[in-house]
Amino acid sequence: MKAMALPHLIPWTILVVWLLSVMVGPEAPSGALAYFAWALIVTDTISLVFDYTDAFKWWHGDRAIA
Repeated sequence: MKAMALPHLIPWTILVVWLLSVMVGPEAPSGALAYFAWALIVTDTISLVFDYTDAFKWWHGDRAIA
């Protein structure tokens, strides 16, 4: 259901913004943790693209099951 995208928008958006701020900051992690953090940022960003698209469609009246 497209409505299931709505609960993901706020927490995942905050997570991605926070992770990006940490990764570009002066105390960014290195090594395996950095690779994991960047992988998480990319994965969550791709997921958010789908979630924002579904939420937009749902908001504009498309209530069909995806």
